This record gives sequence, structure tokens and C-alpha cells, in this order.
Amino acid sequence: MEKARIVIVGAGISGLSCARHLMNQGVNLRILEKSSRPGGRCSSHKSHDDFYDHGAQYFTARTPLFKKLTEILKINNQVEELTHAIKQLSDDGSLHDLPDAHRYVGIPNMEAVPNALSVNLPIDYSTKVEAIKYAKKVWKINISRPNGRHDIIIADTLIFAIPADQMLRFDVPDCFKETLQHFKMDPCWAVMLGFKTALETSVSALRLNESEYQPLSWVMKKPDYSSGSIGERWVIHAGPRWSRSNLEMDSKQVISILFDKFSDIIDTKNFCSSGSKLWRYASGGRSHQFRYLADLSQSIIACGDWANGGRIEGAWTSGIAAAEHFLTEFKC
Repeated sequence: MEKARIVIVGAGISGLSCARHLMNQGVNLRILEKSSRPGGRCSSHKSHDDFYDHGAQYFTARTPLFKKLTEILKINNQVEELTHAIKQLSDDGSLHDLPDAHRYVGIPNMEAVPNALSVNLPIDYSTKVEAIKYAKKVWKINISRPNGRHDIIIADTLIFAIPADQMLRFDVPDCFKETLQHFKMDPCWAVMLGFKTALETSVSALRLNESEYQPLSWVMKKPDYSSGSIGERWVIHAGPRWSRSNLEMDSKQVISILFDKFSDIIDTKNFCSSGSKLWRYASGGRSHQFRYLADLSQSIIACGDWANGGRIEGAWTSGIAAAEHFLTEFKC
């Protein structure tokens, strides 16, 4: 049985920012991440020696602290401003420019952002939390590892930095359940397409209105920051309604359907490589601004983009706010 001052569940952007802020204040902590790498939906997929940003496509920086972080990442050549013009396709078929904003992408892919944030953090990868229990003023956390080994970690404070829907699987306080039980994050099918040559289109990034007949919500050409074998790479995102209605659809069928809709917009007949990913908890919380949840009586906090605007910046800011709450309210 192991012991930690704080256990953070999840090494996405909010978990990483929370951990970094706490470690800068000398707090002993440990991060448990079920994946083999950090980042959550700020993720990239390698296929045929080429990377696809199949989760978050870019991020914006609006608040002073996050702008400062972004400038540091730019100086370190870990992010660059997106040069693609983003268009909106209206229902009548007309194209409109989205409002001007500084948008950034990771170099060579979006994983550069969580990779930078996770440096020197104590993260246990491929570690799944099976159950939690609060008793005698400590949290008992049951975990499993890929080698079949099961362990128990004891923590004084537990911080959840995972999607809201996943949190409800655990024995969290009633105040958390009351806030989260009616909140459902939206799924998203992502399709990755590789082409040997550049497509004949002036469009690089396009936002669409999902409808009964048109399932797409987003298409984007990958900025060419790597030297793989594919000439051009595109990512397609289906909208939340279509994705929810087709959660169990075979991935090959998903690729076929979404490619057909993609080729209706951007004239092309064939691709040379393809892949897909279902994000079951892809988006949500755009209207939420409570930043985090906390229960002082059980020393538990929850943070994430779902609590703070649903964006990468919202996730990062939520993690900082959760860390600050611990430092002011929980720390002895």
C-alpha cells in the first residue's frame, strides 16, 4: 500500500496544469493516467509514418496567464500560430470567414503541448483507477496496471481531472453528483485521411453545421510540420448528434460514410490511407464557468474543460484554479 499527499486522476491538460502549479509550491503529488501518454483529447495519432491531430485541432489564448504560457511554448518551438484561414460553410452553401483570432497548433503535432507540460511530473502511465473510497479522512484508491498487478494508493486529497461522465462511475460526493448527473459530454467520431498528392481546393479548415443529412462538423488539413510519406493529411470530425447515434458503428463504415460527405465538399475520389477514432467524451461545458468542483469535508476536487468553457485554455485554467483552491482551503 502506497501513500501520497495528493493523487491526481488524469494527465490531460487540466491535470497537468494542476500538478505543475502544485509542484511549483512544493506539494507532494502523484498522477494516475490510464493511457500510455499525456494529453487526453489534445492528442495525435501516428499512421504510416505521419501524424494526425485527431483530437483538438488548435487552441486559442485569451487570458493573460495562458498567453504567457503560449509565448513560452512559441519561444521553445513547441507551438506555432495557425496560418490556415478557417471558413464557415452555411446551410445555403456559402462560405464565410470566422472572426479573427490567434489560433495555435503544436509542432510537430498537438502532443507537443502536453509533452511540454508533463516534463518531470510524477505520472504513472497505463494505470487505471478501478474504485475509490473515502474513510478515516483519507482516500483509498484501487488501481490496476497492464501487467495485471493491482495496488492500493492512499491519498489525503483526491483531484479528478477526467471527463464529467467518467467521474460519475465512482463514489464521488453527493454535491458532485447533483452538479454532474444531468450533464452529458458529447461524443465525436474522428476520421483521418491521407492523400498522395495535394487536393485541389482553396479550403484548409472548415466548420460545418451538422444536420439530418450532413453529419460533418469540421474538416481540416494538417499543417505540414513533419516529413512523412503522405502528401497531404486531413482530419474529419462528425457532429455530436450523428456520433451519438452511431457509437457502435464499425469503423470502416464510419470512414466510408464520412469520406463520402467529405468528397461532396472537397472534390476527391480516393485516399491512400485512413483511420478512425471514437472520442466518447469529446466536448461539452461551453456554457459552464464554475471552473472546478470541491468538497472540503472529503478533500476532493474536480477540474476539466467541462467545468470551464470546453476548450484547451479552459482546461488549463480549470486545473490552475483547482490547485489554487487546494492551496488556500485544503493545505494544512
